[in-house]
Amino acid sequence: MDVMAGENSSQSDREALEQAFVYARLFALFREEAANIGWVTIWGLDDGTSWRSAFSPVLFDKDLREKLAFFGALEPQAFLSGTQRQ
Repeated sequence: MDVMAGENSSQSDREALEQAFVYARLFALFREEAANIGWVTIWGLDDGTSWRSAFSPVLFDKDLREKLAFFGALEPQAFLSGTQRQ
């Protein structure tokens, strides 16, 4: 999976936040359904090497720095409630 947000290898703050919320909602659902899910694959390590790199789709930017999406996936409930650590 990946969640595209942005274009031309650029992502606005709003797009980054929206992407993070999508990842958080998905990973919250994945945790709820963990007994029925074997694994989740994110297609790419970083935005720079992703097959959809122009759309900033994964959890790390091209310099391997975590994006807001990383925190949404890591602690979805905390992210969604606004109590996440960064």
